Amino acid sequence: MKIAYITMQFPSPSETFASHDVVALKKIGMDISVFSMRSQHVLHDKMLKERALEDIPLCASNSKKVLAGVIEIFKSSCLFLSTLKWILLNDIKKPQHCIRLIALMPISFYILKQLKKLQPDVVHLFWGHYPSVVGFLLKKRLPHVKLSMFLGAYDLEYALGVSRSLAQKADWIFTHAYANEKSLRHLGIEEDKIHVVHRGTCAKEHLKILEGIKKENHLWIVAGRLIPLKRFEMAIDIFGDFSKNIDNSKMLVCGDGELKEVLKTQVTMMRLENRVEFKGHISQHLLLQYMAKSDVLLLLSSRERLPNVVKEAMLVGCICIVSDTPGIHELIEDGKTGFIIKNGQYDSIPQLVMSLTQTKKEQMREEAKKFILENFDVEDLMKKYVQIWRQS
Repeated sequence: MKIAYITMQFPSPSETFASHDVVALKKIGMDISVFSMRSQHVLHDKMLKERALEDIPLCASNSKKVLAGVIEIFKSSCLFLSTLKWILLNDIKKPQHCIRLIALMPISFYILKQLKKLQPDVVHLFWGHYPSVVGFLLKKRLPHVKLSMFLGAYDLEYALGVSRSLAQKADWIFTHAYANEKSLRHLGIEEDKIHVVHRGTCAKEHLKILEGIKKENHLWIVAGRLIPLKRFEMAIDIFGDFSKNIDNSKMLVCGDGELKEVLKTQVTMMRLENRVEFKGHISQHLLLQYMAKSDVLLLLSSRERLPNVVKEAMLVGCICIVSDTPGIHELIEDGKTGFIIKNGQYDSIPQLVMSLTQTKKEQMREEAKKFILENFDVEDLMKKYVQIWRQS
């Protein structure tokens, strides 16, 4: 089966799960190509090597391809006007998103041209927001090609009209949490088109690589983009309270982003420079090593659903403490495989961690690892995608 993935940027530092999906599809015998609507990341070549993506056909945006897309627009003026009208009718009330959708039209037309040459069996929109433009063009010019579309996380938060419109025409809609089903039904999507398939991780491979790494007691870790919705400043505050009672406690901050200097200043003001270490953007392999050593993973994001970093931390034995967000109960059973903290109760976290016996920690680690191995192995989950795609 020939599959074309459409995404914003591939590979992307914060989207290792996309790389997992693509590698898994390749392993199970799919002919997979990936088209990106944005240009290559500065770490593109490094990530290709780290994530075993060097044999995957990739197409990323650049000025030459955008120009070629403009030429395609001139050749297909009626299609251009139809697409522009569709964007304006659906999202004129969201001017920022509307402008971005229009700006992405040239690369979308270029991708359409490549899809005509490729003639895939399935085109899968890895994100259902801005890539919807490619989906609309596909339905207009290649109606025989099946359209598969993911809607979850940012797609549901952006709530773009183009996503709603295209979803009603797509052949399949995928989402990564049962908690999203109600939102999808509200978009007018037929129930039999909606498929819940969790996003997976390379569970068995990770465990082989990390075998023998020992835990460091009282080592905490936070990981992700250093942006407001991740609420890392709150995590540092909570660790600060914990460190007042535990002399040898440490925290690793893994990731990069706009709040890096703000968070460093916070650490300095709290006099935690010797306790909190900023690692910056690191490879997934190194992040997994740090998590394998860590005692606790703290994730207090305001809008996460089923974050892969939590799945990987559960797999390698972190006690995961997370905020109560949509879908998180599908990943963590509170008190058994981790802890889910309700809004307003974050001050209880230091005492909660200090109250855990070593026996309780080991029980939680085993339960969490077992749950991830049984439910979140990426190859098993991508086989479900393929099984659904073949039901045409």
